[in-house]
Formats: sequence, C-alpha cells, structure tokens
Amino acid sequence: MTLAAETTSWTGSFARALQGGGLRGIQERIRRLGILLRLMWYAHRRRKDTEGAARRALADLLIGARGASMKAGQWLGTLEDDSTLNSLTEPVEPRPLNEIWPVIEQRMGAGAAAKVDHLEAAFAAASLGQVHRIRLRFGQEMVVKVLYPGIAEAVAAELEWAGRMPALGAVKRFGFDLDTYKDLLKRHLDEELDTPQEALHQEAYRRQVCFPGLVVPEAFPDLSRPGLLFQVFEPSHPLAEARSWSPRRRRCLASTLLRSTLHGLFAKGLVHGDLHAGNLGCRYGRETPELVLYDFGCLLRLDERRRLALLRLIIGLREGDGLDVAACLVELGFDGRKLLHLSVDLTSLCRLLFEPFLLDRSYDLREWRLSERLGDLLGELRWWLRASGPPDSLLLLRAFLGLSRHLKTLDVHLRWWPMLTSSVGERVLEKARCFEPAPLSDELAALRRAPRPLARRLSLRVTELEAGQKLGDFEEKPEEVLRIDFPAQEVLHLAKIVPEKIQNQLLDSGVDLQALGNAAYRRGMPPGSIIHFVDRNRCYDLWLR
Repeated sequence: MTLAAETTSWTGSFARALQGGGLRGIQERIRRLGILLRLMWYAHRRRKDTEGAARRALADLLIGARGASMKAGQWLGTLEDDSTLNSLTEPVEPRPLNEIWPVIEQRMGAGAAAKVDHLEAAFAAASLGQVHRIRLRFGQEMVVKVLYPGIAEAVAAELEWAGRMPALGAVKRFGFDLDTYKDLLKRHLDEELDTPQEALHQEAYRRQVCFPGLVVPEAFPDLSRPGLLFQVFEPSHPLAEARSWSPRRRRCLASTLLRSTLHGLFAKGLVHGDLHAGNLGCRYGRETPELVLYDFGCLLRLDERRRLALLRLIIGLREGDGLDVAACLVELGFDGRKLLHLSVDLTSLCRLLFEPFLLDRSYDLREWRLSERLGDLLGELRWWLRASGPPDSLLLLRAFLGLSRHLKTLDVHLRWWPMLTSSVGERVLEKARCFEPAPLSDELAALRRAPRPLARRLSLRVTELEAGQKLGDFEEKPEEVLRIDFPAQEVLHLAKIVPEKIQNQLLDSGVDLQALGNAAYRRGMPPGSIIHFVDRNRCYDLWLR
C-alpha cells in the first residue's frame, strides 16, 4: 500500500471514530489533513510541475479551514519564499453575528446583555477567531476578539492526530527533533488560545517596546476572559496600501518596522512571532506615518545570554576580530556536531545569513536571495542546517522573513547596521562586545580538529525503471524519484539514511552496509560509489562526492 493510500485509510477511520460525539467540522478537518499529507507526498517526488500543483492545491484546501490546519499553512507561508501560500494570511469569511452573540453572552457571564451597549458584525476573521467593534455600558468603544466556539477542542484533536504522525521525508533524513517541534507548535497554539495570557503579552510588548511611530493597541487583561480579548480600537489600512505613499513616508514606516523589531529583540528580548501581512497595518499619524501591530498570541522571548550571543556574532562578523563563530552558534542553541559536519566555512555561511547588517550602505533586500544562495552553498544540506538549530529558531527565522517581505513590499532600502546601533543603544552594544561564548566541549573541539574528508557530500539517489527496462539499455534516463545530499561524515550513520527494507536485502546478500560506511570513513571518505542496488523497478545509488 502506498503512503497516500495508507494516509487516506487511516485518516478516514479516525474521522469515522469521531462521528456522533464530536464537534462540528472535526471530521472535515481530519479529511483535509489527510489530503494535505497526500499533497506533501506528491511534492516530495521533487518533480517541479507536480510540486507546484501540490502547493496550489494545498493553499486552496486550507483557505477557510480555520484551526491548526490554516495556522500550519500560515507558518509554511512565512517560512518559504512562495507566493502560493500568501492567501492563507488573508482574512476568511467571518461567522454571522447571530451565531457569535450567544458565544459572547455565555463567556461574559450573567447579565452580559446589560453590559453591552452595541455590537457590530465582525470586520476581520482569521484562523482561530474574529474581531468585532463593541461598546460597553461604561461608554468606551473597543474591539473584542472572539475565538470560534469549539476551536480549542478542535485544535487539540488536530494536534493529537498530528502528534501520532511518524517522522517522514526531510524530517527523518536530517534528524529533526520532531517531538520538540511538536511541543513548540502545541505550546504556541495553546498560548494563542489563551486570550487572558495574550492580553498580558500584548501589554508587555506595548509597555516595553515603546517606539516612536509604533502603535500597539492597549489590551484589557482584567476584562478579557477565556475566548474573549478586549482591546482599544486602533484603525489602520493594509500595509500594501502604503506602496502608493511618497518615498519619504514609506521610508519612515519601514524604519519604524525595522528599528522597533531590532529594539524588541536585542534590548528587550521580545519578538512578535507572527509578522504576516494580516497582523500589520499603517495609517497617517499626527506628525509621521504610524505602524499598527496586532495579535500577540505568539510572542517569542529570548534570554539575555542568547541575544548577546547573536549580537556578538554580528559584531564579530563586521569587525573580523577572531570570534569563534561555532562557539557563538552553539551558545545560541545550535547542535555543534551537525554544524561541524556541514563541511563549509561557518564564517562564510554566517556572512550570508547576516549580510544586511554587514554592508555599510542602503541594502536592497532583493539582492539577498537568501534561499537561492543557501541552496547554491549547501544544496540539500540546507535542511541539515535547519535541523541543527534550536526549535524556537523557527520563530525567529519566521519573524525576520516576515520583516524582509514587508520591507520589500514598501520598496525601501535601509542601512541595517546604523538602524541596529541606534535602536539598541551603546550600553547593550558594549555588553555584547564584551560577551564571551562558552568554549566548545572537548568532543566538538576534537571534531573541529579532525581532517576534512576528501569528499564533501554523501548522496542518495533513487530512480524508477519502467516495466521490462534494464539498466544501461534505456533510451531515456529513468525517472529520478529521490535525490538527497548529506554531509560526508554521515557515512557513519547509514542506517538512518537507507530504507530498512534495502538494508535487510543487502544483509541477505552478505553485504553489511554499515561496515561499508565505516570502511569508507577509515579511508578518509574518498569520492566514489558505496552501493548500487536494484530492487524490482527501483535502483538505489549511494556514493561520496
């Protein structure tokens, strides 16, 4: 049975088990998640036409899904430079007022009708809830964010289902700590569903990241309760509308966005974790344009040591002061063993990652082409780099990719280093200059001193032959089902790379795959074939290059 067929069968039986006792729409959500997995499988075949079709179908599938499904799609949309998923950050159709008012009434408690003077239909709706203008009896007009009825239970069911999923594809091959990532997703979804906690997050950010031109609506933790978040109404226009503004106004808005983000990160250790287009707005202020920031359900907190390590890394790259780049990355939470197995110069890699901070001129973000250039430098090993990072680096990456997209939307070129220094202040900069990362462990130090392998990559390729076709006599090349690269040192861990079925067949033929890998390692990992194996209509090749 294929993976797609197994997924269909398993999700179908799970959905049927929920019938009759569950929440409205859970069965449909589970069905959609099953289709999502099948689409991922087709994209996994790495054929560009199939992959593009799968991404478009995935976006169409998740629009309006609400809950964890749409939230996952938004995460994908902000982590990949792919316009097909941008529609997932646009508003969805809100639920009607006659359906939502009983929910508000039940959550506000006895006498709710007497407390509310006026309630309007929703003016915005997203994956977990929708927003209404409301006026209470004491006279202040505000907005209330209302979580959809049953959304917490639906998200919990989806997360439980997702938690049973095995590691597949790049997650398995590159050793992602899947359980930790699942815990991260669950923790942040739990925070987004905890509206009193979100109100506290919003107030913490509003008070601490106090920046000219930045508007964070005042939230009311005392009024908020589970499923309801009350805040001041701060009107704005979509950020994309600012593209028609004058260059001076766009530059002012872009500066506010960049400087407030850098100030929050390096001076306060607070990063808005969901900087998609739906959570930013713009408007004309009394003196300067203003940026309005919404939705603080996902707030990343970075302790002082990690943010000093990050700032020290940027300073070291700028000044070329002999900083131990590997030690700084390990201080940030990266897996040192995986980093040192990349067989690339970490300083060059970091210069690419932090390029906007290193050039003493206004930087056009279209020059960066980060995904393309990382692919040129690392190939498939860019997944290895991602797997080496701590799980919460995903949120930091997501924030900076969102920031970059918005600056490109505004079409403004800024000088990042002067903006950083003016945003964090001299005291924080001096503290970072004096920061010393912990030295590498003896094991990592020995790994760094080890001779570099003769080969840089360990490559696995799976090709598919047509019925009756033999190797060497085909007119056209066989279809490439899978092509993936690893660091050459992973020759010591072939059991994680080669499918277990093939390992067993090789053992039956008297071939010990891991013994071959160990022998290649002892020879210094010279380029050349390790195995070439045909199983029915599939051909498996593993070689060092």
